Amino acid sequence: MSFLVLLINYWTSNIPNPFFGLTVPGAKTFSTNTTPQNLVMAAPQFTGLNAQTYEGRSSKQALNIEPRKKFAEGVTGQTAYTHEGQMDRNSFLHPDDVLPQKVISSQDFPESHRFEHYLRTAVR
Repeated sequence: MSFLVLLINYWTSNIPNPFFGLTVPGAKTFSTNTTPQNLVMAAPQFTGLNAQTYEGRSSKQALNIEPRKKFAEGVTGQTAYTHEGQMDRNSFLHPDDVLPQKVISSQDFPESHRFEHYLRTAVR
């Protein structure tokens, strides 16, 4: 039997698990046996790493116009028009993208209109 076959057999063989019976928060359940290959990892009590990152951003651009007109006897009229665009960069189109994809936000309301009138009178 060659040295390479012996080496492969060693790293994949079952040996008693030194972590068996320990409880570590967030760690895997320890079985009675493991392989030497699992024990030489940097943190053998953990099987993986999950990380959540926030590379996203949002931007908003808006134009707001509010003309007012005063009429006789204290009556005032006002109207407003808003045109806006909100863009998000929250998700990647492909796993190897450097920046998130730029898309129209789900919170985007491109136009709004508002009409108001006031009646002001003097109290005597």
